[in-house]
Amino acid sequence: MYRPNVVVDGLVEYTISQLECQAQHFLRQRVDVPFRAPINVEVLLENMPGVTIRPKSNLIAQYSVEGAVCNDPETSDGRRVYIDFNLMNGFNDARYNAAVAEELAHLVLHPAMLMQVKSVEDFLEIRKCDQWKRIEVDARRFSAAIRMPESLIKESASAVYREIVDEHGFGDPLSIAKLVRNRLAQLFVVPLQDMHSRLIQWPCEVYAKVIASVVESSPVLIAPRQTAGQWSQPPLFRFDPPHAAPQ
Repeated sequence: MYRPNVVVDGLVEYTISQLECQAQHFLRQRVDVPFRAPINVEVLLENMPGVTIRPKSNLIAQYSVEGAVCNDPETSDGRRVYIDFNLMNGFNDARYNAAVAEELAHLVLHPAMLMQVKSVEDFLEIRKCDQWKRIEVDARRFSAAIRMPESLIKESASAVYREIVDEHGFGDPLSIAKLVRNRLAQLFVVPLQDMHSRLIQWPCEVYAKVIASVVESSPVLIAPRQTAGQWSQPPLFRFDPPHAAPQ
């Protein structure tokens, strides 16, 4: 159905549209997890057949990774997902969800690759291959599509936009867009940077609608008009780190 392009040794790459379609298909099949924000990625992972999730000390400190996937040493066909102990038992749910979803993405997108991985060290060795940068990009895009599904983002953005303009009025378009982003990040329990990327990229492209709507003083989100002046194609503004973002 999705027709990924084989790269080498079972490693594959996907187009953006293929990743979006595959994420939608995956979520439709997972009736065990409610389709609402926030998406419970931990349950998505834990309920996959043969998959167990375990904490592992010093993954970040020792290997500079938050998670890893390998064969389960206790079963013949299972997979074990390790998440850094401090991250798994900490208080940053957004970062934890991102780590879990990325490992889930590898399980879905790269099962042939994982057949070769028998330990965390094997997983780290595969990360050295020439194709890993693209594989990681694909996993992160799939992770974003799982945690922030297009349809839920658009539905939630419309509601959040109305709340923001009711509270703040039609002020600076970029400031309003950032306030919408911040509230959506809280709603979906994702890092601000991840929400920023999702809102600025296809297929969501919510920033453009927010800016056009503020310029037009519209109480509801509208699509940018080609003749709406300088804001018809809004600039890709820089991501502000959390401490500098409007609250």
